Amino acid sequence: MRILSISFWDLNTKWNYQDITFDQLTLLVGVSGVGKTKIIKSIKTLTEIALGEKVPLPIKWKINFKIGDNEYLWSGRSKSNEVNTFNMRNQYLLEQEKLVYMSKDNEVVEVFSRQENETKFMGNIVPKTNSDVSLLSIFSEEEKIFKIISAFRNIHMFNFDYSMRKIVTSMDSLDSEQHKKFLRMKEEEPDIVLKVMKSIDAPLVYKLAEASLYFPDVFKEIKLDFIDIFPRVDDIRIRMENEIQDDKKVVIYSVELKEVGTEQWVQQEDISAGMYKTLLFITLLKLTDEESVVIIDEFENSLGVNCIDEISAELIGEASRQFIITSHHPYIINNIAQDYWKIVTRNNVHVKAKSAKEYRLGESKHEAFKQLINLDAYLQGEEE
Repeated sequence: MRILSISFWDLNTKWNYQDITFDQLTLLVGVSGVGKTKIIKSIKTLTEIALGEKVPLPIKWKINFKIGDNEYLWSGRSKSNEVNTFNMRNQYLLEQEKLVYMSKDNEVVEVFSRQENETKFMGNIVPKTNSDVSLLSIFSEEEKIFKIISAFRNIHMFNFDYSMRKIVTSMDSLDSEQHKKFLRMKEEEPDIVLKVMKSIDAPLVYKLAEASLYFPDVFKEIKLDFIDIFPRVDDIRIRMENEIQDDKKVVIYSVELKEVGTEQWVQQEDISAGMYKTLLFITLLKLTDEESVVIIDEFENSLGVNCIDEISAELIGEASRQFIITSHHPYIINNIAQDYWKIVTRNNVHVKAKSAKEYRLGESKHEAFKQLINLDAYLQGEEE
């Protein structure tokens, strides 16, 4: 999946942005408070709605995206539920929703549409559906929709701070038939199982542990990439401890490192934040689907200066995944070419994101960066 453009309106606060375009790598830059994080949160909201979450607020949206050779436009509008009863499922309802795609003959084909009194699927009127849940979710098993749902499941919001925690898994889940089936399939169809593991939305440490157990070649790649950045590290392993929590058996996963010249293992809580988050980022590159959309807010958080260069190079070198990241840190911005910048500004509730070319910034990285940090739109975060 690749997100091409989004328009989003919060109908309560009137906060909005229109037709922000996204490239294979998009770096949203700007001072604090202009709306970078809110843009990220709006993508998260649309992802959750697509996957069946109830509409959280009155909004209007349009998202243009591409899957394979097909280009889609999904739009909608929700409103407050005016029926005053305790039996209603949700406070907000979808009053309009539409999904269209461009055919091979360059014709716009409607997949579904919802008006207040009528819902259509592939041109046919269908029985009334729950109006607090997206039609994408309702028709998710239909052939025309299934691949779209799969694509939205591959939008990953990477939270550096959340990922610092140790991961706890119930022992029951590891003894479940589903996990046993996973182990049997791993022996019979390892490539398929690896693809499934990449596509699931699971904590990265858990995925890293699964790779160490069942896909040692992938785990070795992650380890060698990490050691290339931190040559003082000699080895990496995943520690799995059995404990009882709230009368339940659980497994706690954590990362340990061993440095060159010592036999002692450094436990996760003693690993520097920059090193640990770099390891998670490499894991993300190796253990998410190649067609994923990866979204990272405040990219610089706790990353050491010595690994920013390496990770920036990884981002630019990625030709399959789409990355949407935010930053206001000069070192990050200066290490990513201006072709990928989108300068975010706001005028009251109206947010814009323009490319470096629209501001006619210099052609060289150094020249463009110097002009950016002296640009009124960047310094003040405001533009008429």
